[in-house]
Amino acid sequence: MRKTIFFSHYRPLILMLILSVFTLLGASCTTSTKVPDGGVFKSIDQGKVWKQVVFVAQGKKVPVTIGALNVKQLVMSPFDTTRVWAVGGADGIYETTNAGDSWHPFFKGTAQALALHPTKPDIMYVATGNRIMRTIDGAKSWQGVYLDNTPESIITSLRADSRLPQVLYAGTSHGDLLKTEDEGGFWRPVYYFKGRGFVASINFSSANVKVIYAAQSDGNLWRTADGGLTWVNLVTKLKGKTRVDVRNFRSMVTIPGKDGLLLANRYGLFRTVDGGETWENIKLLTAPLTVDINVLSTNPNNEKYIYYSAAGTFYRSTNAGLSWETIPLPSRRISTSLIIHPTDPSIMYLGFSR
Repeated sequence: MRKTIFFSHYRPLILMLILSVFTLLGASCTTSTKVPDGGVFKSIDQGKVWKQVVFVAQGKKVPVTIGALNVKQLVMSPFDTTRVWAVGGADGIYETTNAGDSWHPFFKGTAQALALHPTKPDIMYVATGNRIMRTIDGAKSWQGVYLDNTPESIITSLRADSRLPQVLYAGTSHGDLLKTEDEGGFWRPVYYFKGRGFVASINFSSANVKVIYAAQSDGNLWRTADGGLTWVNLVTKLKGKTRVDVRNFRSMVTIPGKDGLLLANRYGLFRTVDGGETWENIKLLTAPLTVDINVLSTNPNNEKYIYYSAAGTFYRSTNAGLSWETIPLPSRRISTSLIIHPTDPSIMYLGFSR
């Protein structure tokens, strides 16, 4: 484990240094007469029809939009589902408070990830470079709560556990997994994942609070059954299923009500319902290793509904992957994030990037 700096209160000098790295609103907002085909799209019929929702403001001649925003992550508020955030990397974060009708700047600095406190709507966390920033007043002000002492290190993922409100996990570009148990006041290292990939995703089992999954970009998939004390790499079991290298992680989502996962990687789509001990290769319409599944999700109330996108096409299954329906996507860009309304799964948001 590399050395890191953990602290609960920044001194004024450090605060000034952190705030000085904030950039002005980036070039993601466009005023072209032709809106770029990126940003955010919305569906109200489970993905059959997609409408671009990128309006920011009306300019003197043409509207200002986030059609050029390279979306890295979409997040929906658990308190008000009309609030959605689009994390845009170097262009910061944009927020809608009216279900996509309009957007406004939320965080004016480089942002890799956003996490929301599960019970306190005014507390939010943003990964920016090698720092984690926190607001406790609904983004009126931001304070630094973590700084990695390796400048080239990047916080690549943030994940809050809804069952343990004070707990937050963070993954880094060097394979470190960090944890706070007091809403960001103090951070400690949990594990260092060997390999060459950054921590791309952190997921919690919906059946067991002590089970956590962490995926690295190089394809390594880790599981802990004791809250992070010990970890097992599940890649060997996956290799045994495909008999080929299954490296290059794409996306994963936990299966509602089970200690299970849906996992997308370079090979295709897999499912486990026993914590990764055994895997099922879900048959797709495309041959293995021929398409990149960019985003993956399920209906939060019905595990038989599976959605993913690849190569300009949206795929939908209503029978747990036995058959698939294909729907052309309205953008040539790469889809990067898919979120589904928790109580009305007909409503979806899909983010795109170059």
